[in-house]
Amino acid sequence: MNKIKVSTRNYSNLSSIKEWRNNLELFDFSITWEDGDFFFIELIYKNKSELLFILEKLGIPLKKIPEGYEKIIPGKIYREADGEKMPKSEIKDFPDYMQPDYIKIIDISAHCKIENGIIKITLVTKDDFNWYLTESGYENCLKIEKLIHSERLTEYVKSERFCDNYIL
Repeated sequence: MNKIKVSTRNYSNLSSIKEWRNNLELFDFSITWEDGDFFFIELIYKNKSELLFILEKLGIPLKKIPEGYEKIIPGKIYREADGEKMPKSEIKDFPDYMQPDYIKIIDISAHCKIENGIIKITLVTKDDFNWYLTESGYENCLKIEKLIHSERLTEYVKSERFCDNYIL
């Protein structure tokens, strides 16, 4: 993968981002022009039992799509109307289950998306309006990394990190 030069457009000092990259063992981060900047981690599962095992160890509940709920149809626009149930987004690998979406891991707000054998956990919250990498986000990464080590989940973490390709 080619090295990517990081702009200082949102960061007056890149030294803390260099430090974060060097200190984070499992988490990755993305710095983009269009999608915002965020910390994330990807865990790989091979089957349903591994998926359930990983989610249980992280304290992420997995729920079945309730009876009578419509599943989301790609390309269709949905608007919440009074009294109408909003459709549920399914996990494509296991269509009876809903995407976890916004979750908490050890009281840390995150977003979780599961697809194609990957559990992607992104540390974004409704408070992160600017979508910048922050010190508190970095500290939350370290807390979740500690949990992943203590629950012996490191073997499931995707080893390639995108942030290793940034020139800071």
